[in-house]
Amino acid sequence: MNRIVLVLLALLLTGCTPGQVFSALEGLSRGAQWLGTVIDVAKGGADAFSARHPNQARDEAIASAERGARSALAIYEGLLAAGRAPDDGDLLAARDALLAAYGHLRHLLDEAGVLSATAPSGGAETSAPLPEEVELPSVEDVRARL
Repeated sequence: MNRIVLVLLALLLTGCTPGQVFSALEGLSRGAQWLGTVIDVAKGGADAFSARHPNQARDEAIASAERGARSALAIYEGLLAAGRAPDDGDLLAARDALLAAYGHLRHLLDEAGVLSATAPSGGAETSAPLPEEVELPSVEDVRARL
């Protein structure tokens, strides 16, 4: 109950109506759901690339980065579900951590050639289907939607 009173007091002090805050949270939540889909696409691209061009060290690094991005997304979504205000310090810190984790995943995929479907030189190659290019939004595009 005290938390609700504090939120309402904060709203009054900032001049925001409850409707404005809930609308902003709804938009942030949709952005988080979209990013979850983007991470799914990234994983699919990485899996297809790995099937054709296996490399244990690279694949483990990408899988670790994907888990990190999903974990950061779960924390961010949890704070949104808890009704944190869009300018809440914890929510902003979680957003920054999520953007960093996504940026790390995107960087590894780009560096490995997954995004451009470029075969590594001198690496192993299987008879799996050729991977396709993967288009992922930039960190700046993600930032704009969160």
